[in-house]
Amino acid sequence: MIPISQTMVKDLRRYWKFHRHPLLIFPTAERGACPSDKVAQRMGAAVRPMHVGSLQKIIAAARKELNIPVCTPHTLRHSFATHLVEAGASLHTLQALLGHSGINTTVVYLHVTHRSEQDSRALVETLCQELPR
Repeated sequence: MIPISQTMVKDLRRYWKFHRHPLLIFPTAERGACPSDKVAQRMGAAVRPMHVGSLQKIIAAARKELNIPVCTPHTLRHSFATHLVEAGASLHTLQALLGHSGINTTVVYLHVTHRSEQDSRALVETLCQELPR
């Protein structure tokens, strides 16, 4: 389970209303030509979830449309983790969200970023101001 924002919940509900599959949020549309007005019906009757290859194709198309040089599902996962760390999430929380069995795998997200550098400098300044003189 992962936390998602209320905005994302609304987006997912809108997407579900398109296909109305009884169990899946991301059902497969299956292979083969299908008129655009029949895609929702096809997805609503799907017997399996969307294949990872389909997700990769969707991301590749969005990347090209937005002119983003590199973007894969792993890039999105890495960005999610990095943003959570920068926002102050604990490493153990991140480990649980990413499904890492060992904390050493999660430590990679502690890499120094511009923001974490700035935050560290500000913290040092604050701590030093409170020292007796």
